[in-house]
Amino acid sequence: MSRARAQSTVIGVTLLIAMTVTSLGLITAGTGVVVQEHAGTIGVEAATDDLTAAIDGTGRDGRTTASVRLSGGRLDTIERTVRVHDGDEWRSLEADGIRYVGSGGDQRVVSVAGLVIREYGDGAIAVRDPALLIGEDALVITIPVIQGGGAVGAGGSGESGGVARLRLAVDHDERDLGTGPFRIAIETANPTAVERAVRRTGDRAATTEPESEPILSIDRRQFAGDNRESVVVTVGGDREGHLLVRTVDLELEVAYGT
Repeated sequence: MSRARAQSTVIGVTLLIAMTVTSLGLITAGTGVVVQEHAGTIGVEAATDDLTAAIDGTGRDGRTTASVRLSGGRLDTIERTVRVHDGDEWRSLEADGIRYVGSGGDQRVVSVAGLVIREYGDGAIAVRDPALLIGEDALVITIPVIQGGGAVGAGGSGESGGVARLRLAVDHDERDLGTGPFRIAIETANPTAVERAVRRTGDRAATTEPESEPILSIDRRQFAGDNRESVVVTVGGDREGHLLVRTVDLELEVAYGT
């Protein structure tokens, strides 16, 4: 690698990491995403907005709080594993996730690995894409790892009562992944929605930085010990890989009358 390209790579990596740590707002789904509206969705829509804002709030180290309107539903944490392959071996992260279940039980909002997925009936759609930033010389993968949590519900407060308070203590750890290709495996109950979100991420990289167009492939795999399939994303090309592990210590409580 030439000296000029090496300097360019360092600058590019620094900018990518800064963008990732500052906000996850850069990875929202495209404006063309449409979810069919029907009766009884208001509470789930509010929870979607609140949970997305809570994930945004973990962009910096330190303590913060967030709220999710329960609207008669419940909020809990779920077990999920995310794996990253650096060319030598798989690195497993017990990333877990946060889930909102509406009062009817047939609509849910799930946040895992930086995604936020809205589940409705037999379908699902990602309203926030995975935290993958792909540049010409670098790939930055951000994985939130949820620790603690539990479950809270609106109980007897009725359809309009109850707010879940999320107390979050956030810490970031950067890990060097070497040079590509790289693979990321996300355990999920909604593989189709995750695959579509990943494709949007690749399309966005190709549009904003044509020279960095990734060699992207998507597959599915059942890992031993997992209860669900994983979507496996392979990013090819000559890039330096960086993994940002965002550890979030989570405490949940419920409040009424707000």
